[in-house]
Amino acid sequence: MSESTNLPGGSQPPALRGLGASVLAVLAVLGVVGLLFIMFGRPPGAPSDQSSPVPSSPPAVTSPSVPDSPLPNAAPSVSEPAPTTTPPSKENSTSAVTPPPRPSPPPFPRELAVLNNSRVKELAAQVAPRFEAKGWRVTQVGNFNQSQIPVTTVFYSSGRKAQAQQLQEQFPGIRDVRPRFAGLPDDQLTVILTRDYVQSRGARASRTHQFLGKELLGK
Repeated sequence: MSESTNLPGGSQPPALRGLGASVLAVLAVLGVVGLLFIMFGRPPGAPSDQSSPVPSSPPAVTSPSVPDSPLPNAAPSVSEPAPTTTPPSKENSTSAVTPPPRPSPPPFPRELAVLNNSRVKELAAQVAPRFEAKGWRVTQVGNFNQSQIPVTTVFYSSGRKAQAQQLQEQFPGIRDVRPRFAGLPDDQLTVILTRDYVQSRGARASRTHQFLGKELLGK
């Protein structure tokens, strides 16, 4: 039977002492960890419960809508033509803006000068009453000796040609109608009498006498 060897002083072996110190250190660490867990809710170094931010997804890209293609058997739609407006005719637009007609200018006064260009004395004075009897006003009676006028003529100033033609129609003895020349009045007609006017008067007078004679003889 073996006998155990006791160390002097009743002390334990060194191996046991080292093991006990290690256990105490582990218990101390566990105690500190437990204390921290109680205080902060998680042990130090543990990953945080807060979730890391999730990167936002890129915006969705919408593809352009493609119109539906018509069915092969569908009839094509016919659009009605837009109503056309007819522009106003030129006649209507012109009639709307046509200014009122201008009043016609007053007629020229029926005035004339009677001049003698023949060798018959006071021929102008003898003929003047005939013009006045037809509504003409004789403003001057005299002689014209500047030149020889071929036939009895009425001379007119600007704008009086129609008036001169009217006088000629009333008195056929006036053979010609001409524009006035320098030396004649410019505000009225001028009748220059020549010897042909005397002859035409004589022919008319003879025809009148012949007619009266025939009437008397017939009775």
